[in-house]
Amino acid sequence: MRSILTILFLSVSITVFGQYKYDHVPILPLKNRHWFGTGQFAGSTGQYSIGAGIHWTEPNISLDARIGFSEWDRSSTIFSPSLRMVWTPFSWHIMKNLTWIPIAPGVMLSAHVDDDDGFLWDEFYPRGYYWWTKSLRFHPILQTQLAITNPRQARYGMIYAEVNTNDLYLASYIKNEDAMEITSILKLGIGIRWYFSTAPFNTRRESPLKQKIKFLIDAASRKK
Repeated sequence: MRSILTILFLSVSITVFGQYKYDHVPILPLKNRHWFGTGQFAGSTGQYSIGAGIHWTEPNISLDARIGFSEWDRSSTIFSPSLRMVWTPFSWHIMKNLTWIPIAPGVMLSAHVDDDDGFLWDEFYPRGYYWWTKSLRFHPILQTQLAITNPRQARYGMIYAEVNTNDLYLASYIKNEDAMEITSILKLGIGIRWYFSTAPFNTRRESPLKQKIKFLIDAASRKK
């Protein structure tokens, strides 16, 4: 249990320190901070997970730390701390107070431990016997998000669906493509975010495709 508390403390510390430190680095101009709480069902972070994070509208990335919980045979609880970073390349304002972010790629680092099992392999395994870590996993993730703002644009929430895999699953699939379906290494999660910021989310930002269509229509109308 002590190791779980240490991991959670480090995760939150990294999030807060990153927000303070990198705001002052010229090559990473992080602006317009928005803090949020988040929760998720499934998706490689336990049966349920909760946490907190921060979103910067420039360059439109979010970073969160969370802890997940799941039960194994109802006899012990597995804890799943994780760190996640997601980039929102564009958003589409589809109607009043509703914005769709169709594609939001990201990465996640997660672990799964319980009271009797930690991060490291037991000592009776020779060093290098397994090339992968016992519980730490690196995940590429892909989200689709729907942001909902209130009429005053003062608070906003978000629901999202996420699909991810991890380094061990990918290695297994590459070596056994004929025997495995790609869907067998994908994990689905559904989650929510609630933003505490008084400033609105960047809901007016249009996708490059929509901007291009508008440009072509305007250009055609000017020729007439």
